[in-house]
Amino acid sequence: MRKKAAWKRFWSNLAVFFVLQASILCLKLRLASLAPELEPPLDYRPNGYTADEALAVMKGYGTEARMTAVMLEVTDFLYSGAYAVLFASLLSVSLSVIDAPQVMHLLNLVPVATAIADAAENFLMLALLSSPRKDVAGWVVIASAVKWQLLLATASVVGGTGAFCVYKALKQAGKGTKHSKARNGAGAAVVEGEGPAGGAARGRKPARRA
Repeated sequence: MRKKAAWKRFWSNLAVFFVLQASILCLKLRLASLAPELEPPLDYRPNGYTADEALAVMKGYGTEARMTAVMLEVTDFLYSGAYAVLFASLLSVSLSVIDAPQVMHLLNLVPVATAIADAAENFLMLALLSSPRKDVAGWVVIASAVKWQLLLATASVVGGTGAFCVYKALKQAGKGTKHSKARNGAGAAVVEGEGPAGGAARGRKPARRA
């Protein structure tokens, strides 16, 4: 029952995740058409950026591009919560499948921490869009760096747990095959014991005593 509920939450979260991801893609394309020279958006620069680069991007946006960037940050804020719930539910399903001890469920905190860092970056980015200041830009740079490190940790945890689930499933399938072969072998031995020789032995009548 617990596994079934976990799977149900997972599929619901996956649907929300893809809807938000599609929205972000549309907004990114819109922003790229309005300010192609400032691509990619700061949120999507895994190699990082400096405070001066962040300020240059903010000041380079026109009115329409700035509004699109605001919408992108708000959507990305929602998206960070969606992927935290998605990955946490995926971890819950994986840990339930492998019957992991309860303490292992603390791994769910990794995507949650990632979402918090991402949300902090979004919040600071909105502040930077409304008022480009170097001190705010410095905090944005820090939040972005933390976010990307935690994203890497989340990918490692989710990927590692998923790989272990596959390994355990294959191992259990192998054991099941061996047990099946063993049962079939035992059944064949019984059948052979009841073959012609066994039948002939049963067909003989006991000799009468003189």
